[in-house]
This record gives sequence, structure tokens and C-alpha cells, in this order.
Amino acid sequence: DTFLPSSRSVAFKKEAWEKVGGYPQWLDRGEDLYFARELKKKSFKFKFVGEAMVYWPQRSNFRQAFKQFLGYSRGDGRALFIRDQVSFVFLSSSILLCTSFAILVTSPPDFLYTYRVSAFSAGAPCTDTRE
Repeated sequence: DTFLPSSRSVAFKKEAWEKVGGYPQWLDRGEDLYFARELKKKSFKFKFVGEAMVYWPQRSNFRQAFKQFLGYSRGDGRALFIRDQVSFVFLSSSILLCTSFAILVTSPPDFLYTYRVSAFSAGAPCTDTRE
């Protein structure tokens, strides 16, 4: 079982906290997953409680959410916590990036060609610099 609970949805006994040393002070993000991983290493068991309700407000826009999850990924990196799906996402993103680059290099679309515009002559036509 690879499931690790995060702080927004976990309860634990003081004994468990003390046995693993609590949250690591050297992590500012991802400390909850680090703590859960340490609990699992010490053979603590996790129990799912379906009736439990958790309120976890989400960010209001894409930029805020991106910054939040970027922080999570940095915390994961500092804790050397590699999620199962990371290798799949990294591999598929790498393939997509390399394929896109190869397509752009071999047959670039017209909008990638540069055009010079006279900065001093308002309304002057653009000059096509393609060769």
C-alpha cells in the first residue's frame, strides 16, 4: 500500500508523533507526507474513515494553484519523496517536449518567422525577412 495521508485529513496519537519525532523542522512544505512516511516505516497502520469530512479550500485562480503545487513539489524534492506518478509524468512530458521541438525544427510554422517593423514610421508595412 503506497497511500500516505496528508495533514489536512489525518489524526494520530501523541505516541505516534513522539516515536517518529514529529514534523521535520527543516521542511516548509511536504512535512506532512514526510511524517506519514516515517510513521509507515515504523509500522504504524493507517485507517480510512469514510464518514470523516475535511474542508480544504482551494486557490481561487490558476496562478495561485500553480504556486501552491510548485511549493509542494519543492518540498517533495527536499524530502527525497518521489511519488509513483512522477516518473510517468516526467517521461511523457519529456517525450512531448522532444517531439514538439523536433517538429518545430524540421517544419516551423509561419508565425515563428521574424518580421521587422520600422519603429519610426507609423503605418509602415512590415518587411518579410524569411529567406
